Amino acid sequence: MIDGRHEGVDSEDPLSGAPARPVKLVVWDLDDTLWDGTLSEGPVDLHPSRIGVVRTLNRRGIVNSICSKNDLADARARLEGADLWDEFVFARIDWSPKGARVARIIEDAQLRAEDVLFIDDLPLNREEVRQAAPGIRVAAPGIIDRLLSLPELTGKDDSQLSRLRQYRVLEEKLIDRAGTEDGNEAFLRSCDIRIGVFTDPESEADRLFELVNRTNQLNFTKRRPDRDEFDSVLADTRRSSGYIRVRDRYGDYGICGFYSIAPGGGPLTDFLFSCRILNMGVEQWVYDHLRRPPIDVVGDVVSSLGGSVDWITRDDALFDAQMTGTPGRSTDTNPSATQPHRVLMVGGCDLCTTEQFLGGDIVSEFSHTGPNGAFIYVGHTETIRQSAAGISSEEEELVDRITFLDRGSSLRRWWSPPVTTCWSTAC
Repeated sequence: MIDGRHEGVDSEDPLSGAPARPVKLVVWDLDDTLWDGTLSEGPVDLHPSRIGVVRTLNRRGIVNSICSKNDLADARARLEGADLWDEFVFARIDWSPKGARVARIIEDAQLRAEDVLFIDDLPLNREEVRQAAPGIRVAAPGIIDRLLSLPELTGKDDSQLSRLRQYRVLEEKLIDRAGTEDGNEAFLRSCDIRIGVFTDPESEADRLFELVNRTNQLNFTKRRPDRDEFDSVLADTRRSSGYIRVRDRYGDYGICGFYSIAPGGGPLTDFLFSCRILNMGVEQWVYDHLRRPPIDVVGDVVSSLGGSVDWITRDDALFDAQMTGTPGRSTDTNPSATQPHRVLMVGGCDLCTTEQFLGGDIVSEFSHTGPNGAFIYVGHTETIRQSAAGISSEEEELVDRITFLDRGSSLRRWWSPPVTTCWSTAC
């Protein structure tokens, strides 16, 4: 097993005693590591077996990166000549110290140091990286020939290279963000982030069970149910459970979030997201969407639930179009265009019990407490009339100044047949 503990800078075999924590990213040195020889001094030998290791790791869902002291153009040309350049992400090839560069690769990949293996022929470089990224596992090139047999690098089948593509999207976004002069929020607004919220989690039980038990950095409750317990949660019609899909102009992130609220308007027992949507504001948006139920945050989480975001749009129809095989991206936000008949429940708190009793694909807009503490009542017929017809920008500004109105409760995004509306004016 790979050991990330300090065993002396000259240790050639750091394999002892550490738990078999899966490796998610391998960072490679080039000279006398991935290939034999020093590129700046002449031709190097890139053995086919090393090429095979990199390719196999990617097809196990374990991503590869580079941290090398070399000329970028020369190194890239050599890797392109072996048809290997596109197998790497977040490559850092220059002459600066390696410790800071590896730490940056880990940050850009949104991983923990414990999830990363760094391979380098020089003990000094390995120790420098250890110091810059505490917890990282390091190894000399002697490990490469048995790399694929280690339990930490078993991975799982990803012959379609979906994980590599996800990191490629993240890499592209980082480049674009760095080139945005108006700041991170302006960049996020330009991303056209779309979220689908789906309340049929049993249809994706396998994927969600894996997500619940593998997610750490954005897992707010840290609950790790076994499969029987998890299936019972999904089947419990008294609960409010669902999953989240995310897409932006860079691509589709797939299913990357799950939540479950205890019966009777209880706390969030499960609230977690894949790290690939980190820093997009998705977790804050979903928490607002769920009307900020109580939650006991367990352990360290790399994001907070404070604040709100307004650069994300709910667009279930976009994802339904993809799932039903409609080619291309849909810009139609009308849920009925691609979704089956659904139920919209609007009104006071008397409908909460009815919603829990019915279960199924129900969208609800109930009276609630707004962000400023005022009670927001949505049970008036004027609400649905203006949601269908829309209001002017001047009226929107007026609504925003009235404490007992909430433009975020607009039903316009649901208002299109075929929708059965269950309406209540009691509270």
